[in-house]
Amino acid sequence: MAVTVWWQISVHNAVAGGTVMILILAYGQALLPAAVLVLAIGWSRRVLKAHTVAQLICGTALGSTAALAFTLLR
Repeated sequence: MAVTVWWQISVHNAVAGGTVMILILAYGQALLPAAVLVLAIGWSRRVLKAHTVAQLICGTALGSTAALAFTLLR
């Protein structure tokens, strides 16, 4: 998260991406359509000109690493 000081990585997408990944890991592929929520949040952040596409992608990837921690601690 230290990168946010220089480059505004999307924390909104980080949280959304991590949440969706953990839900999919915990409850299965039935929750795969929840990924649309991550796209919707990213779209809204882009429309508001709060982030670039690269910042949104990196934020989502950062949040998705929470799934790794979830898997290791499970």
